[in-house]
Amino acid sequence: MAQFRPALLTLLLTFLLTLHLHCTDSAPPEFVKKGGSITLPCKNVGQNKNNGNIQKCNGTMWIFNSTEKQQKSEVLIEHGKITSKVPEMKPRLRVTQECGLEIQNVRPQDAGKFQCQFNQSGRHLPPDASVYLSVVSLITSKYMEKNIQFKCNVSSSLSAVKTKWLLNGKDINNKNITTHQTGTTVKVPFNSLSSYKNQLECEVTHGLKKMKSFTLAELLTTTVTTQNKKEEEDANKSSLWAILVAGVLLIVGGIIWKKHKGQSE
Repeated sequence: MAQFRPALLTLLLTFLLTLHLHCTDSAPPEFVKKGGSITLPCKNVGQNKNNGNIQKCNGTMWIFNSTEKQQKSEVLIEHGKITSKVPEMKPRLRVTQECGLEIQNVRPQDAGKFQCQFNQSGRHLPPDASVYLSVVSLITSKYMEKNIQFKCNVSSSLSAVKTKWLLNGKDINNKNITTHQTGTTVKVPFNSLSSYKNQLECEVTHGLKKMKSFTLAELLTTTVTTQNKKEEEDANKSSLWAILVAGVLLIVGGIIWKKHKGQSE
């Protein structure tokens, strides 16, 4: 009997984790890559109890609870119109014909809980529809000049969200590729990067369920290497200093020329 206890304990823990996720994260999760677009559905909102017809979207309200600002709620859509007080989100929002919320050029700070409500004549008509949005992005850095390192990062309000790098849909077993931090970080040689861009993929799971996979090529379309970004900033600073120095030299040269001209006269 003793040999079955670890297996029973594992099954019990798995059941409790699944139950916990079901109770705490009951709203459906959506995963999207940074820079992508997504439409969050407004299900069961504004349904007439008598005939089941969905009312017009002019009674729709979308409320956003940011992962970064957990205690603060923002009204994005009111009476079916964009009234967002979040400046960086407002130009990227659109209400669909089905009262859903379309978000374009998604950013990590867009992660959080979105709640769709329906109001009629000042009265709130349940049920509400909630969606958890998680944003997958890539943290990139050079490593020892010959390699480049990628970390698959998820901005999310959900618990038990994990990422793992796979090669052709399987665990990585390749001498040219190194994984770290339980598979969330992968290191690839520069000269082999083009060969692996479409073969490497970041798998995102929520609890025991696979949610989505993104290829390295997909994630790279919205990513800048941290060292390259620093080099670009340094180059911009150098250019600025060169312009300032040139300006100072011109001013000093002008003053000396005027002084010399005045003396010669």
